[in-house]
Amino acid sequence: MTSNEPILEAQPSTVPSERPTWQLRALAAVFGAQGLLALAAAGVGVWLAIGADSDERSLLVGLSVAAAGIALAFGAFARAAFESRSWLRGPAITLELLVLVATVSVVSSLPYLMSGMLLVTAMASLVLLFLPRVVRATTSAGRMRGAYPEPEQAPRDE
Repeated sequence: MTSNEPILEAQPSTVPSERPTWQLRALAAVFGAQGLLALAAAGVGVWLAIGADSDERSLLVGLSVAAAGIALAFGAFARAAFESRSWLRGPAITLELLVLVATVSVVSSLPYLMSGMLLVTAMASLVLLFLPRVVRATTSAGRMRGAYPEPEQAPRDE
């Protein structure tokens, strides 16, 4: 390197990188695990509905359909995290808070392993969603500049 060559300093980029960071990959893995938990809950609900009477059967089938929908949402979140989509954070935080509140309210009636997995994955995804690299990667370029940029000031004649 000669002394005439300029030294280029790394500037923080507001454009998400092509490869997801380890934080985004971990977030996608946690969302995938939550999706599998919800899919397992849907399967257990269908299994229990087979041997239940008519009143319980309709309730179990309804809960299984809801759990399958939640599993699809977690699958979409996992894909969005892996692709650094800007729409990810709002719906994911909302669903994670709902999962956290629902799990805490029924923690004594669920098996400890199931309630523990739900609590750990919900807390892990909430922590990962607020990491600075995840926030930068899932924020659109317009938001990084600011929603209301300051107008340029005209020079004053004094």
